[in-house]
Amino acid sequence: MEIKFQFLYKGLPFHSGTEDFNWHKKVYSLDQLLATKLSNLSDVHNQSTLVAKRQFTGLKDRNGVEIYAGDLIKNDHGRTAKVVWHNLSASFDCDFVSDDGSANDYEDKSYGFHNCDWKRDVEVIGNIYQNPELIENNN
Repeated sequence: MEIKFQFLYKGLPFHSGTEDFNWHKKVYSLDQLLATKLSNLSDVHNQSTLVAKRQFTGLKDRNGVEIYAGDLIKNDHGRTAKVVWHNLSASFDCDFVSDDGSANDYEDKSYGFHNCDWKRDVEVIGNIYQNPELIENNN
């Protein structure tokens, strides 16, 4: 598995003038981050605010989209989950969102990364930074 990180920035809207275009996603390998000053990797760093640094899980969803910590996924049963790192198990996992919008505790999950077929069962539907309404509405 390649170790990669996605830096998520929020900045000024692009020329279209809509809020939809003010997010910037930049993906870097660990080697790039170690070899280069962050400010030299992209001009986005000078124009935007860093919102999150997200690590690649090494998995892709059924559409081939890379899954990062903080992503929101929906399984084939229509349940929404947040991709998280759990220190207890030293692994990525998913915390399902309950009807009230809160994440379930780790011990209460019945459908983690370890028992699903990623290419068939899940789809990335957004992330907690750009799409917080997906947790609040539990879509």
